[in-house]
Amino acid sequence: MDKFDLHIVTGNLGTGKTTTSKKIEQRLGIPRVESDTMRQGLGIIEYSREDAKRVRKAVWERVIDTLWKGGQMTVCMPYVSRAAREMSYEMIRKLSDHMGIELQAALIRCECSEETSKTRIQDRGGFHLPPFNPTAYDRVKASDEPITPKEMQGAGNFSFLKFDTERNIITPLSVRDNHNEAVQRLMAAILS
Repeated sequence: MDKFDLHIVTGNLGTGKTTTSKKIEQRLGIPRVESDTMRQGLGIIEYSREDAKRVRKAVWERVIDTLWKGGQMTVCMPYVSRAAREMSYEMIRKLSDHMGIELQAALIRCECSEETSKTRIQDRGGFHLPPFNPTAYDRVKASDEPITPKEMQGAGNFSFLKFDTERNIITPLSVRDNHNEAVQRLMAAILS
């Protein structure tokens, strides 16, 4: 297998999720959907917990529609909590069952130092939505849960990579046997 059906790019605010998902889009030709752009499309001006479910639902509706039609997709969302990630694993399992095929996915967790993240947040502009206040990093960090071996083992057709965006180093955390070629292709796209 030389490509994934789905890439999920995760990490705290300012860790490089958008930049990473843009590289995947530009170098592999795989469209992306991001929580920030979805918020804009829904007319949401600021981050709020109340709107998070609505944004997540809209993102996954687009992902499911694309995968159902045989396409590929990259999702760019914080997904720092285990519960949020497990929801995505379950969604892909159910969609695979419904479609009668085994969808293959990669989760790329972006990380960098807190100082770098906060500087990036403060310097933001473009399509990113508020908050531009670096304390937003602390709010998201409070719900951050590491990806555990048990989580990776139970995640079906997912491979897991950690991307240190500050040092430009990707570390494979768990790669399914049939994903080796796809992981190498993905890593080359992100690092080039």
